[in-house]
Amino acid sequence: ELIPQEYFKEIFAKKREKRIKKINFVNSTSTNKNKLEDIISHGLNLLIVGETIGKKSVKLNTYYADSSNKFREIICKYFLNIDTITPDSPGKLEDLLLKNKIGLTDFCKDKTHGKDIEVSNEEALQYIETIKQKIIQYKPKIVAINGRCGNLNKNLLKKFFNAKGELYFGKQDFELKGCDTIFYLLPSTSKRANKVKKVKQDFIKLDNLSSTDNITCWKKMAEIIK
Repeated sequence: ELIPQEYFKEIFAKKREKRIKKINFVNSTSTNKNKLEDIISHGLNLLIVGETIGKKSVKLNTYYADSSNKFREIICKYFLNIDTITPDSPGKLEDLLLKNKIGLTDFCKDKTHGKDIEVSNEEALQYIETIKQKIIQYKPKIVAINGRCGNLNKNLLKKFFNAKGELYFGKQDFELKGCDTIFYLLPSTSKRANKVKKVKQDFIKLDNLSSTDNITCWKKMAEIIK
C-alpha cells in the first residue's frame, strides 16, 4: 500500500519547524549574552549613543570597560567632576550618570565591537528605527552620538541624519518628528580619535589647517548641558 504524499509533507513541515526553532533559540541566546541594558529614563538632559558593545564591556557587564577608550576618563572629569570610575565596579558609573540625568545606549545592541563586524542595509535601518523610537519615547533634551571613527558608524550616521554630504562634528541640522531633541555628533572617545578636523565653526572654532582632539569636543558638550 502506497503512503499518501500528505504524510511526507507533514513530516518535512514538522522537521523544518523544529530546525527554525533551534536556530531562533541559538540566535536569541547569543543576542541576550551580548546585550547591555539601556541606561535611560524620562527627563534626561543628555543621551549618549554609541556604536556597538565592546567585548570587555560584555564580560564585565558595564559600559566602556576597555582601557583603550577614554570615555570613563572624559565623562567622570568633565560631566561628573569626580575621579575616574574603573569598570571593576559594574553599575556604579551607570547609576551616577542616571542620577545626573545622562543616559547611555548603542546603535547595534546585539553586536560586539570588532574589525570583522558586518551590518546589512536592512539591519542598519532597523537599528536606526529602534534608536529613533527610544528618543521619541524618552525625549532627552540632547542626543550626543559618540563617534564617527569606523566605517560602520559613518554609514549608520549618514542614514540616521539623512545626510548626503560629509558630516561635521557639532550640532546637527536634523529634527526628529515627535520630539524637540537637539542632536550633536561628537568624535569617538577611542584613543584613535586624537586628531579631529571636521568640526562645525559654531561648535569649536578652528583655523583652516588646524585640528582639535576628542577631549576638547566632549568638554564643550559638558559645558553645553550644564
